[in-house]
Amino acid sequence: MNKQQFDALFRRYIAEELSDEERKAFFALLGDAAKQDEIHGAMQRWWDDTERFQDMPVDADGRRRIRQVMERISPSPPRRLIRPWWQWVAAACLVLVGFFLFRNNSPSDRETALQTLAVQEITALHGQKKQVRMPDGSVIHLNGGSTLQYDDGFNKSVRMVKLVGEAFFEVTPNPDKPFIVSTAPLYTTVVGTSFNVRAREGDSAIHVVVTEGSVRVGQRPDSLADERSQVILSPSERFTYKKKSGDAAIDRVNALAEWTAWKDGVLVFQNQSFEEVAQLLERWYGVQVRFRNERLKRYRFTGEFVNLPINKVLDLLQSSSGFTYTLEGKQVYLQ
Repeated sequence: MNKQQFDALFRRYIAEELSDEERKAFFALLGDAAKQDEIHGAMQRWWDDTERFQDMPVDADGRRRIRQVMERISPSPPRRLIRPWWQWVAAACLVLVGFFLFRNNSPSDRETALQTLAVQEITALHGQKKQVRMPDGSVIHLNGGSTLQYDDGFNKSVRMVKLVGEAFFEVTPNPDKPFIVSTAPLYTTVVGTSFNVRAREGDSAIHVVVTEGSVRVGQRPDSLADERSQVILSPSERFTYKKKSGDAAIDRVNALAEWTAWKDGVLVFQNQSFEEVAQLLERWYGVQVRFRNERLKRYRFTGEFVNLPINKVLDLLQSSSGFTYTLEGKQVYLQ
């Protein structure tokens, strides 16, 4: 098998596209001592590709810190290891691709787990916001169109919740029980701090923004003791993970209000396209926005609106741009 063929097989494994037979062949190759140079080279080339962040500015420090997370993917020339090198590679592949705790279980295992621990689910519909006080005293602000899940094992050994959507977390400090937010394929781990997580269905990226303290973001929830496998974020830093490509970036947020003001009833637009604004309006007010002119989607807006009904927000936006709107129940038509 030549380099190009192995690269193709490796990348298909990363994308979880291998058949059962191809998967067996792939792991057989990982165990072939004669193939170690090809394996190392393929992993290095994969890392080099992920380092080319598309339309996402990354400073040298951000690139260094993300590379630290990936060190176990492309390690330094191997020293004497307890296990054979190919086993470390296989383990690294499993970490990278996302064979996470819940997904690793068979359907029967998942069913058994659900039967053992009752799952609590809180949903904030579009147009709603909810505040949840957890058993440990932590407070979670749930934005519209978001769902939070946790089971009865919360706060026993660890504090883990699953989020789909957007939430602002104010975590009660407890060094002995890390607080973990699961937004597959990422896990955000903290001891006690404040941060915002945006992991909406349909969005192209997951964002973690820190307001106080620090958090760790990685692809395993049980790697708190291994800093190499996680990125550490400080206040005003944002971690962005692109779902499709797996690219990641760290940058600084100049206006935290864009990420946190929503929990206080403040709707914020920060140089956002009308298409993005429409999505925010849908979640905020529980409406559907329809464009009757595609050109409108490219208009951009900046502003803050405190506890205003949707027609007042549209009136203010209208006063600065050349568009009209019609509001019919839960339907908004823009032209």
